[in-house]
Amino acid sequence: MIFGMSVALLLTELGLRILSPSTKEYNVYKRYLHITFNPSMDIMPGINGEARFASNSQGIRGDELSSKHTYRILAMGGSTTQCLYLDQEEMWTCLLQKRLNENVQNHLVWVGNVGKSGLTTRHHILQMNYLLQQQPHIDAIILLTGVNDLNRRLAEDVDYDPFFMEKPGCEDKLLFETFHVLPVGRNKMLPYYKRTALWHFGRIIKYRFFASGSVQDREGKYYERWRKLRQNAVAIRDTLPDLTSSLEEFSRNINRIIDLAQMKSVRIILVTQPVMWRPGLPEQQKNLLWFGFIGRYSPGQERDYYSVEALAGGMKMYNDILRKICEMRQVECIDLALILANDTSIFYDDCHFNERGAELVADHLSRHFLSRDPLTARERHAVD
Repeated sequence: MIFGMSVALLLTELGLRILSPSTKEYNVYKRYLHITFNPSMDIMPGINGEARFASNSQGIRGDELSSKHTYRILAMGGSTTQCLYLDQEEMWTCLLQKRLNENVQNHLVWVGNVGKSGLTTRHHILQMNYLLQQQPHIDAIILLTGVNDLNRRLAEDVDYDPFFMEKPGCEDKLLFETFHVLPVGRNKMLPYYKRTALWHFGRIIKYRFFASGSVQDREGKYYERWRKLRQNAVAIRDTLPDLTSSLEEFSRNINRIIDLAQMKSVRIILVTQPVMWRPGLPEQQKNLLWFGFIGRYSPGQERDYYSVEALAGGMKMYNDILRKICEMRQVECIDLALILANDTSIFYDDCHFNERGAELVADHLSRHFLSRDPLTARERHAVD
Protein backbone atom coordinates (compact mmCIF):
# COMPACT_ATOMS: atom_id res chain seq x y z
CA MET A 1 0.00 0.00 0.00
CA ILE A 2 2.77 2.42 0.94
CA PHE A 3 4.61 1.44 -2.25
CA GLY A 4 1.47 2.09 -4.30
CA MET A 5 0.91 5.50 -2.69
CA SER A 6 4.53 6.42 -3.30
CA VAL A 7 4.26 5.48 -6.97
CA ALA A 8 1.00 7.46 -7.27
CA LEU A 9 2.59 10.55 -5.69
CA LEU A 10 5.63 10.22 -7.92
CA LEU A 11 3.50 9.95 -11.06
CA THR A 12 1.39 12.91 -9.95
CA GLU A 13 4.53 14.93 -9.33
CA LEU A 14 5.90 14.09 -12.78
CA GLY A 15 2.54 14.81 -14.42
CA LEU A 16 2.23 18.22 -12.81
CA ARG A 17 5.78 19.14 -13.80
CA ILE A 18 5.12 18.16 -17.41
CA LEU A 19 1.54 19.34 -17.90
CA SER A 20 1.06 22.36 -15.62
CA PRO A 21 2.39 25.66 -17.03
CA SER A 22 2.25 27.19 -13.54
CA THR A 23 5.12 24.98 -12.35
CA LYS A 24 7.43 26.72 -14.82
CA GLU A 25 6.51 30.34 -14.05
CA TYR A 26 8.09 33.19 -12.12
CA ASN A 27 5.45 35.20 -10.24
CA VAL A 28 6.04 38.41 -8.31
CA TYR A 29 2.94 37.74 -6.18
CA LYS A 30 0.91 34.71 -5.22
CA ARG A 31 -1.70 34.04 -7.86
CA TYR A 32 -5.24 35.22 -7.07
CA LEU A 33 -4.07 37.10 -4.00
CA HIS A 34 -6.84 39.22 -2.44
CA ILE A 35 -6.24 41.47 0.56
CA THR A 36 -8.13 44.42 1.99
CA PHE A 37 -6.14 47.10 3.84
CA ASN A 38 -7.58 49.69 6.20
CA PRO A 39 -4.99 52.47 6.37
CA SER A 40 -5.55 55.42 8.68
CA MET A 41 -5.32 58.99 7.35
CA ASP A 42 -3.43 59.87 10.52
CA ILE A 43 -0.71 57.46 9.42
CA MET A 44 -1.01 57.97 5.67
CA PRO A 45 -2.20 61.50 4.76
CA GLY A 46 -4.15 61.56 1.52
CA ILE A 47 -5.43 57.96 1.63
CA ASN A 48 -9.10 57.38 2.39
CA GLY A 49 -11.11 54.24 3.07
CA GLU A 50 -10.40 50.60 2.37
CA ALA A 51 -7.77 49.56 -0.14
CA ARG A 52 -8.17 46.35 -2.11
CA PHE A 53 -5.06 44.55 -3.33
CA ALA A 54 -5.51 41.79 -5.95
CA SER A 55 -3.27 39.79 -8.26
CA ASN A 56 -4.35 37.88 -11.37
CA SER A 57 -3.63 34.31 -12.45
CA GLN A 58 -0.05 35.24 -13.31
CA GLY A 59 0.77 36.90 -10.01
CA ILE A 60 0.59 40.39 -11.49
CA ARG A 61 -1.34 43.21 -9.81
CA GLY A 62 -3.88 44.24 -12.40
CA ASP A 63 -6.58 42.91 -14.69
CA GLU A 64 -6.45 39.46 -16.22
CA LEU A 65 -4.43 39.59 -19.42
CA SER A 66 -6.23 38.30 -22.52
CA SER A 67 -5.82 38.13 -26.28
CA LYS A 68 -8.14 41.16 -26.55
CA HIS A 69 -5.41 43.42 -25.16
CA THR A 70 -3.58 44.73 -28.20
CA TYR A 71 -1.12 47.02 -26.38
CA ARG A 72 0.52 45.67 -23.24
CA ILE A 73 2.49 47.67 -20.71
CA LEU A 74 4.34 46.19 -17.74
CA ALA A 75 5.24 48.57 -14.89
CA MET A 76 8.30 47.67 -12.81
CA GLY A 77 9.77 49.28 -9.72
CA GLY A 78 9.71 49.13 -5.95
CA SER A 79 6.94 50.09 -3.57
CA THR A 80 6.27 53.39 -5.38
CA THR A 81 5.09 51.29 -8.32
CA GLN A 82 3.45 48.66 -6.11
CA CYS A 83 1.18 51.23 -4.36
CA LEU A 84 0.42 48.71 -1.62
CA TYR A 85 -1.98 50.85 0.43
CA LEU A 86 -3.84 52.32 -2.54
CA ASP A 87 -7.00 50.62 -3.73
CA GLN A 88 -6.82 48.54 -6.89
CA GLU A 89 -8.63 51.28 -8.81
CA GLU A 90 -6.48 54.06 -7.34
CA MET A 91 -2.94 52.82 -8.04
CA TRP A 92 -1.29 54.75 -10.84
CA THR A 93 -0.96 51.74 -13.15
CA CYS A 94 -4.73 51.15 -13.11
CA LEU A 95 -5.41 54.86 -13.62
CA LEU A 96 -2.93 54.90 -16.53
CA GLN A 97 -4.73 51.97 -18.16
CA LYS A 98 -8.08 53.72 -17.73
CA ARG A 99 -6.86 57.04 -19.18
CA LEU A 100 -5.27 55.36 -22.18
CA ASN A 101 -8.34 53.28 -22.97
CA GLU A 102 -10.54 56.37 -22.71
CA ASN A 103 -8.44 58.17 -25.31
CA VAL A 104 -7.12 55.49 -27.68
CA GLN A 105 -9.28 54.18 -30.51
CA ASN A 106 -7.03 51.58 -32.13
CA HIS A 107 -5.89 49.60 -29.08
CA LEU A 108 -7.23 47.94 -25.96
CA VAL A 109 -4.49 48.72 -23.46
CA TRP A 110 -3.47 46.54 -20.52
CA VAL A 111 -1.16 47.80 -17.76
CA GLY A 112 0.22 45.21 -15.36
CA ASN A 113 2.00 46.05 -12.11
CA VAL A 114 4.99 43.97 -10.92
CA GLY A 115 6.35 46.59 -8.52
CA LYS A 116 7.42 45.15 -5.18
CA SER A 117 8.66 46.73 -1.97
CA GLY A 118 12.44 46.90 -1.68
CA LEU A 119 13.34 45.94 -5.25
CA THR A 120 16.40 47.60 -6.77
CA THR A 121 17.85 47.63 -10.27
CA ARG A 122 19.55 44.33 -9.40
CA HIS A 123 16.12 42.73 -9.10
CA HIS A 124 14.74 44.51 -12.17
CA ILE A 125 17.41 42.86 -14.32
CA LEU A 126 16.02 39.49 -13.24
CA GLN A 127 12.45 40.64 -13.91
CA MET A 128 13.48 41.67 -17.40
CA ASN A 129 15.18 38.31 -17.96
CA TYR A 130 12.39 36.06 -16.72
CA LEU A 131 9.10 37.93 -17.01
CA LEU A 132 9.65 38.90 -20.64
CA GLN A 133 10.27 35.25 -21.45
CA GLN A 134 6.86 34.42 -19.97
CA GLN A 135 5.19 37.42 -21.58
CA PRO A 136 6.73 37.59 -25.07
CA HIS A 137 4.14 40.08 -26.31
CA ILE A 138 4.80 42.97 -23.92
CA ASP A 139 4.96 46.19 -25.92
CA ALA A 140 6.39 48.56 -23.31
CA ILE A 141 8.12 48.57 -19.94
CA ILE A 142 7.77 51.47 -17.50
CA LEU A 143 10.51 51.48 -14.88
CA LEU A 144 10.29 53.82 -11.87
CA THR A 145 13.46 53.25 -9.88
CA GLY A 146 16.25 54.78 -7.82
CA VAL A 147 15.18 55.27 -4.23
CA ASN A 148 15.75 51.65 -3.19
CA ASP A 149 19.20 51.60 -4.78
CA LEU A 150 20.10 54.69 -2.74
CA ASN A 151 18.49 53.39 0.44
CA ARG A 152 20.23 50.01 0.21
CA ARG A 153 23.61 51.66 -0.36
CA LEU A 154 23.15 53.89 2.70
CA ALA A 155 21.84 51.07 4.90
CA GLU A 156 24.66 48.67 4.01
CA ASP A 157 27.25 51.40 4.62
CA VAL A 158 30.79 49.92 4.62
CA ASP A 159 29.40 46.45 3.76
CA TYR A 160 28.01 47.61 0.42
CA ASP A 161 29.39 45.54 -2.47
CA PRO A 162 29.06 47.21 -5.89
CA PHE A 163 29.99 43.93 -7.60
CA PHE A 164 27.50 41.74 -5.76
CA MET A 165 25.85 40.79 -9.06
CA GLU A 166 29.06 39.11 -10.18
CA LYS A 167 29.38 36.87 -7.12
CA PRO A 168 28.62 33.12 -7.37
CA GLY A 169 25.18 32.28 -6.02
CA CYS A 170 23.96 35.88 -5.98
CA GLU A 171 21.15 35.12 -8.42
CA ASP A 172 19.54 32.59 -6.08
CA LYS A 173 19.33 35.21 -3.32
CA LEU A 174 18.02 37.88 -5.68
CA LEU A 175 15.42 35.53 -7.19
CA PHE A 176 14.13 34.77 -3.69
CA GLU A 177 13.71 38.52 -3.08
CA THR A 178 12.26 39.30 -6.52
CA PHE A 179 9.61 36.62 -6.95
CA HIS A 180 7.16 35.17 -4.47
CA VAL A 181 6.73 32.08 -6.66
CA LEU A 182 9.54 30.44 -8.61
CA PRO A 183 9.39 27.48 -11.01
CA VAL A 184 9.27 24.14 -9.23
CA GLY A 185 12.73 23.23 -7.94
CA ARG A 186 14.22 26.65 -8.74
CA ASN A 187 14.06 28.13 -5.25
CA LYS A 188 17.11 26.59 -3.58
CA MET A 189 16.47 28.55 -0.38
CA LEU A 190 13.38 26.45 0.44
CA PRO A 191 13.38 22.93 1.93
CA TYR A 192 13.04 20.17 -0.65
CA TYR A 193 9.37 19.29 -0.04
CA LYS A 194 8.42 22.94 -0.73
CA ARG A 195 10.13 22.70 -4.10
CA THR A 196 7.83 19.94 -5.39
CA ALA A 197 5.06 20.42 -7.94
CA LEU A 198 2.55 18.94 -5.45
CA TRP A 199 3.36 21.60 -2.85
CA HIS A 200 3.27 24.27 -5.55
CA PHE A 201 -0.12 23.13 -6.83
CA GLY A 202 -1.54 22.95 -3.31
CA ARG A 203 -0.55 26.57 -2.66
CA ILE A 204 -2.32 27.68 -5.84
CA ILE A 205 -5.53 25.94 -4.71
CA LYS A 206 -5.19 27.44 -1.23
CA TYR A 207 -4.83 31.03 -2.38
CA ARG A 208 -7.34 30.68 -5.22
CA PHE A 209 -10.21 29.39 -3.10
CA PHE A 210 -9.52 29.34 0.63
CA ALA A 211 -7.18 32.10 1.80
CA SER A 212 -6.41 35.76 1.26
CA GLY A 213 -2.81 35.65 2.43
CA SER A 214 -1.03 38.55 4.09
CA VAL A 215 1.24 41.35 2.98
CA GLN A 216 2.75 43.52 5.72
CA ASP A 217 0.11 44.80 8.18
CA ARG A 218 -3.33 45.91 7.10
CA GLU A 219 -3.48 49.20 8.99
CA GLY A 220 0.08 50.31 8.21
CA LYS A 221 0.90 50.71 11.91
CA TYR A 222 4.50 49.69 11.32
CA TYR A 223 4.99 53.15 9.82
CA GLU A 224 4.49 54.63 13.26
CA ARG A 225 7.24 52.42 14.69
CA TRP A 226 9.65 53.20 11.84
CA ARG A 227 9.01 56.93 12.07
CA LYS A 228 9.63 56.92 15.81
CA LEU A 229 12.98 55.20 15.25
CA ARG A 230 14.03 58.01 12.93
CA GLN A 231 12.81 60.66 15.38
CA ASN A 232 14.86 58.94 18.13
CA ALA A 233 17.97 58.60 15.97
CA VAL A 234 21.26 58.22 17.83
CA ALA A 235 22.70 60.78 15.40
CA ILE A 236 21.71 62.55 12.19
CA ARG A 237 24.44 62.53 9.54
CA ASP A 238 24.54 65.52 7.21
CA THR A 239 27.30 64.20 4.95
CA LEU A 240 26.77 61.28 2.60
CA PRO A 241 29.43 58.60 2.11
CA ASP A 242 31.24 58.40 -1.21
CA LEU A 243 28.53 57.16 -3.60
CA THR A 244 30.81 56.75 -6.61
CA SER A 245 30.81 52.94 -6.68
CA SER A 246 27.05 52.67 -6.07
CA LEU A 247 26.27 55.22 -8.78
CA GLU A 248 28.51 53.27 -11.15
CA GLU A 249 26.61 50.08 -10.33
CA PHE A 250 23.29 51.87 -10.80
CA SER A 251 24.51 53.05 -14.21
CA ARG A 252 25.62 49.53 -15.21
CA ASN A 253 22.30 48.07 -14.13
CA ILE A 254 20.22 50.66 -15.98
CA ASN A 255 22.25 50.12 -19.14
CA ARG A 256 21.81 46.37 -18.78
CA ILE A 257 18.03 46.81 -18.43
CA ILE A 258 17.98 48.94 -21.58
CA ASP A 259 20.05 46.31 -23.40
CA LEU A 260 17.60 43.58 -22.42
CA ALA A 261 14.62 45.65 -23.57
CA GLN A 262 16.24 46.37 -26.91
CA MET A 263 17.28 42.72 -27.38
CA LYS A 264 13.63 41.73 -26.92
CA SER A 265 12.33 44.66 -29.03
CA VAL A 266 10.39 46.08 -26.10
CA ARG A 267 9.88 49.80 -25.76
CA ILE A 268 11.24 51.09 -22.44
CA ILE A 269 10.27 54.27 -20.58
CA LEU A 270 12.44 55.23 -17.60
CA VAL A 271 10.98 57.40 -14.84
CA THR A 272 12.98 59.50 -12.38
CA GLN A 273 12.23 58.96 -8.69
CA PRO A 274 10.25 61.75 -6.98
CA VAL A 275 10.58 62.07 -3.19
CA MET A 276 9.41 64.37 -0.41
CA TRP A 277 12.98 65.14 0.68
CA ARG A 278 14.01 68.77 0.25
CA PRO A 279 15.81 71.46 2.25
CA GLY A 280 13.45 73.37 4.51
CA LEU A 281 10.89 70.58 4.82
CA PRO A 282 8.43 71.58 7.61
CA GLU A 283 8.73 69.67 10.88
CA GLN A 284 5.24 68.19 10.54
CA GLN A 285 6.23 66.59 7.23
CA LYS A 286 9.63 65.54 8.56
CA ASN A 287 7.80 63.48 11.16
CA LEU A 288 6.31 61.37 8.36
CA LEU A 289 9.75 60.22 7.17
CA TRP A 290 11.48 56.93 8.05
CA PHE A 291 14.07 56.31 5.29
CA GLY A 292 17.79 56.98 5.58
CA PHE A 293 18.74 54.49 8.30
CA ILE A 294 22.17 52.88 8.57
CA GLY A 295 22.45 49.15 9.19
CA ARG A 296 20.03 46.25 8.84
CA TYR A 297 16.52 47.12 10.04
CA SER A 298 15.43 45.49 13.28
CA PRO A 299 12.44 46.70 15.32
CA GLY A 300 13.31 48.75 18.38
CA GLN A 301 16.99 49.17 17.56
CA GLU A 302 18.08 52.82 17.52
CA ARG A 303 20.66 53.85 14.94
CA ASP A 304 22.11 56.72 12.94
CA TYR A 305 20.12 58.30 10.11
CA TYR A 306 20.94 60.67 7.25
CA SER A 307 19.43 64.13 7.24
CA VAL A 308 16.68 65.16 4.85
CA GLU A 309 19.13 67.41 3.02
CA ALA A 310 21.63 64.58 2.59
CA LEU A 311 18.93 62.23 1.30
CA ALA A 312 17.73 64.87 -1.17
CA GLY A 313 21.27 65.29 -2.46
CA GLY A 314 21.75 61.54 -2.85
CA MET A 315 18.46 61.12 -4.70
CA LYS A 316 19.42 63.92 -7.08
CA MET A 317 22.63 62.06 -7.96
CA TYR A 318 20.70 58.92 -8.87
CA ASN A 319 18.12 60.83 -10.89
CA ASP A 320 20.87 62.72 -12.70
CA ILE A 321 22.44 59.39 -13.69
CA LEU A 322 19.10 58.20 -15.06
CA ARG A 323 18.60 61.40 -17.05
CA LYS A 324 22.12 61.21 -18.46
CA ILE A 325 21.71 57.60 -19.58
CA CYS A 326 18.37 58.38 -21.24
CA GLU A 327 19.96 61.24 -23.13
CA MET A 328 23.02 59.25 -24.18
CA ARG A 329 21.06 56.20 -25.28
CA GLN A 330 18.07 58.03 -26.70
CA VAL A 331 15.63 56.33 -24.34
CA GLU A 332 12.30 57.84 -23.35
CA CYS A 333 12.39 59.50 -19.93
CA ILE A 334 9.57 60.93 -17.84
CA ASP A 335 11.07 63.29 -15.26
CA LEU A 336 8.59 62.96 -12.40
CA ALA A 337 11.23 64.13 -9.91
CA LEU A 338 11.25 67.51 -11.66
CA ILE A 339 7.49 67.70 -12.18
CA LEU A 340 5.89 66.66 -8.87
CA ALA A 341 5.77 68.70 -5.67
CA ASN A 342 7.82 67.57 -2.63
CA ASP A 343 5.05 67.57 -0.03
CA THR A 344 2.03 65.77 1.38
CA SER A 345 -0.12 66.78 -1.57
CA ILE A 346 1.70 63.91 -3.34
CA PHE A 347 3.25 61.65 -0.67
CA TYR A 348 2.27 60.13 2.68
CA ASP A 349 5.92 59.53 3.63
CA ASP A 350 9.38 59.76 2.03
CA CYS A 351 8.36 58.60 -1.44
CA HIS A 352 5.04 56.70 -1.48
CA PHE A 353 2.17 58.26 -3.42
CA ASN A 354 -1.15 59.09 -1.85
CA GLU A 355 -4.34 59.09 -3.94
CA ARG A 356 -3.73 62.49 -5.53
CA GLY A 357 -0.07 61.63 -6.16
CA ALA A 358 -1.05 58.47 -8.03
CA GLU A 359 -3.54 60.45 -10.13
CA LEU A 360 -0.84 62.95 -11.14
CA VAL A 361 1.61 60.17 -12.00
CA ALA A 362 -1.03 58.57 -14.23
CA ASP A 363 -1.79 61.95 -15.83
CA HIS A 364 1.84 62.60 -16.78
CA LEU A 365 2.45 59.06 -18.01
CA SER A 366 -0.74 58.98 -20.06
CA ARG A 367 0.13 62.31 -21.71
CA HIS A 368 3.52 60.87 -22.60
CA PHE A 369 1.98 57.80 -24.24
CA LEU A 370 -0.82 59.72 -25.96
CA SER A 371 1.63 62.18 -27.49
CA ARG A 372 2.97 59.27 -29.54
CA ASP A 373 0.72 57.96 -32.28
CA PRO A 374 -0.32 55.17 -32.17
CA LEU A 375 1.38 54.35 -28.84
CA THR A 376 4.17 52.50 -30.63
CA ALA A 377 6.89 55.15 -31.09
CA ARG A 378 9.91 53.24 -29.81
CA GLU A 379 12.47 55.14 -31.82
CA ARG A 380 11.70 58.59 -30.42
CA HIS A 381 13.51 60.21 -27.52
CA ALA A 382 11.58 62.49 -25.20
CA VAL A 383 11.89 63.94 -21.73
CA ASP A 384 8.55 65.04 -20.27
